[in-house]
Amino acid sequence: MFLSEAKFAGDFIAESFELYDLGNYPAIIHSENNKVKGQLYVIDKHILNNLDILEGEGSLYIRELIRVVNDKNESREAYAYVYNQSVSGKVKVSYENQPWGVIKKVL
Repeated sequence: MFLSEAKFAGDFIAESFELYDLGNYPAIIHSENNKVKGQLYVIDKHILNNLDILEGEGSLYIRELIRVVNDKNESREAYAYVYNQSVSGKVKVSYENQPWGVIKKVL
């Protein structure tokens, strides 16, 4: 819905972050030895403003400019919403089980 007008730029990895499952939504936080899989979209200022509202930018999440890399080792700058609350007691999502929200099937 929020990204319906955005252009998909590919799958990327954010190093020095870890991912948590908060139930209805995910959260990333800074971490020295972990990385997070995600998708990169090219958006305009209007979409960015709407995402800031959705993500509770400034209170629940802080929007940060980070560097991401794809499987061809191409690096780009991207905005990420970094969780601004405690993840104590929350479920950490391993790199193998990312991205968040994708159900992994065992054969």
